[in-house]
Amino acid sequence: MLWRRHRTPRTRHAARGRIEIAIEKALDVSAPLRRVFGACSGVERLPELMPHLREARPVAVDHHHWTMDDTAGPPIEWDTVVTKYGCDRCIEWETAPGSVIRHSGRLTFRRNDDGSTRVTVGLSYVLPPGHFGERVAALVGAEDLDESLRSWRARVEGRSVRSPA
Repeated sequence: MLWRRHRTPRTRHAARGRIEIAIEKALDVSAPLRRVFGACSGVERLPELMPHLREARPVAVDHHHWTMDDTAGPPIEWDTVVTKYGCDRCIEWETAPGSVIRHSGRLTFRRNDDGSTRVTVGLSYVLPPGHFGERVAALVGAEDLDESLRSWRARVEGRSVRSPA
């Protein structure tokens, strides 16, 4: 089973017309915890997990510049700070002060009794009202994330990736 816990992205309009999106996914990977953590241990590897990202480039220790592709206009960019990184168990980040997009995320890793690893992905976006916020919201798709996580899991497990029929 790919997802033991699956939350549909929640989108709601917040104060002053802002758009809030929260996504949480969990999957089991048939690989040891250290291998799974190592496969996404650097923030710069997150675009492998999140299809809407083009890159998360390091600019300083624990600071990254993120770029999201947008077919309707120029790329969307913001900066993040790693807030927690620990012992093969978690990676957390949030946008740097002054960003137009407020974004935070976390990856947690837990060893299951059968030796596999449970990975939980949590993403949160608070977007400005109007056309820009709507464009970003359209790019953060749960279905794309599902497919990206399936492919990533297969690579970590050493299996070939098959397209759904």
